[in-house]
Amino acid sequence: MSLVAFEDSVRAHFSHPPHAWQIQRSHEDYSWNIVDVHGAILESCPAKAQAEERRCSGPAAAQWQRRTDWYLGNDAHGRALTPVERLIVSEVIELIGAADEAFHRARVVKPVQLAGQGADDDRIWDAARLADGRYQLRGDYFCTYGDADLVFLDKRAIATVADFEGFLRDLLNPPKRRNLVGSQ
Repeated sequence: MSLVAFEDSVRAHFSHPPHAWQIQRSHEDYSWNIVDVHGAILESCPAKAQAEERRCSGPAAAQWQRRTDWYLGNDAHGRALTPVERLIVSEVIELIGAADEAFHRARVVKPVQLAGQGADDDRIWDAARLADGRYQLRGDYFCTYGDADLVFLDKRAIATVADFEGFLRDLLNPPKRRNLVGSQ
């Protein structure tokens, strides 16, 4: 494997941890699938709650953790990384640390979805506004996003709360009905 391919695999690995995988309903057998960011089904479960639990603790998550351990040099059974490979992993980890630091410095963190995110993709990202006006997403360490790239859910949440308040108001204070039987 070339060093460029190795770096790409390290970036891809750390960019797609188990908490970023989706839970999707199977249309074939009505099970629940754990799906990675590329659309590959990693595991199927009979119940959504079981899929949610196994997303971060099932066999695919365990495999992801074993690969993480290898990248970090904690796997005694795997091939030891070369000095150049260790340097690449170190640089990627440093980038991740710098991106994560944005969340510690951020004054505002907003819930968002990506503008092109499919209707069946229910992932919600935390977005921290950076000094340059762009946003860093927690878990997406190598890209930043502009306002047009994101759908800010806090506005949608405010509208939903207002709709719900209106519903409750109407429920508790129904409009007075006219007596249509005796009014003729």
